Amino acid sequence: MIGDDKSLIGGLISAGTLIALVQVMGYLSWRSKKMQRLLEGKPRVLVRHGRRHKEMMRQRVSISELTEALRQQGCTDITNVRVAILENDGNITVVKRRGR
Repeated sequence: MIGDDKSLIGGLISAGTLIALVQVMGYLSWRSKKMQRLLEGKPRVLVRHGRRHKEMMRQRVSISELTEALRQQGCTDITNVRVAILENDGNITVVKRRGR
């Protein structure tokens, strides 16, 4: 970012610029839902009512990644899943069907 400049002033300017950018992006996402969705994305449904959704291919989530997330949350069969959601942070949230 600062090239060959290894001075203290150059480092402080770079750090200040990055901090300012983070603050501006945080403020914009706080003020506007559109900016928040643009910057942070939105959760995506991977499984609905025990069936895989096309969104799995779009988000490039493999079957093994999905089954691992299901096992971690105590679900051994995809047919027992009401909904599985890929969250913004990359985690997969699983909601099981009732009575199964």
